Amino acid sequence: MAMPPIMEKLLNLQKKVDELEAWRYMRIGGVVDVTAPDLPLENCMWADGSLALFDLWPELKAKYEQGGFSGLLLPYNCSDANKAAYPLKWVPDSAKPTGLFVPRLNGLFARYCGEQGAGKYHRDEVRNIVGSFWNNKNGLFTDSGYANGAMRRVQATDSFSTTRIGTTAILLA
Repeated sequence: MAMPPIMEKLLNLQKKVDELEAWRYMRIGGVVDVTAPDLPLENCMWADGSLALFDLWPELKAKYEQGGFSGLLLPYNCSDANKAAYPLKWVPDSAKPTGLFVPRLNGLFARYCGEQGAGKYHRDEVRNIVGSFWNNKNGLFTDSGYANGAMRRVQATDSFSTTRIGTTAILLA
């Protein structure tokens, strides 16, 4: 006897829900870029070096205990120099951790693309540079002289802002 069509649809829907749940679980502890001053979701934390207690974040604890942070951890007793050298690493709060210190990404921009420098970071030295100028089409910037999305045409004036490119990193937990 064939399965009723509604049952097939429900099974397919459950498969999609399971795939989305696996993707969500994979993202726990991952860096997410946002361009807002507030956290977008209740299950997010700022990447500011604060302590994420396992009592408050049980899924973070489960992923940690299952080895989900392999390669992303520094020892609990590491030096400040190591923490500064590896800003994307998590740090347990003790030998028998009750939580993890989230990576401290304040003032850093991660590089995500390109063959060189992917995954590295650099200091945030150009944040919030804004300006505008009159474009008379005879100077350095012409209608085709826009670079990397930072330039914007505003009537006959061109404006620029580095905040159109830069983002703030947060972590899902």
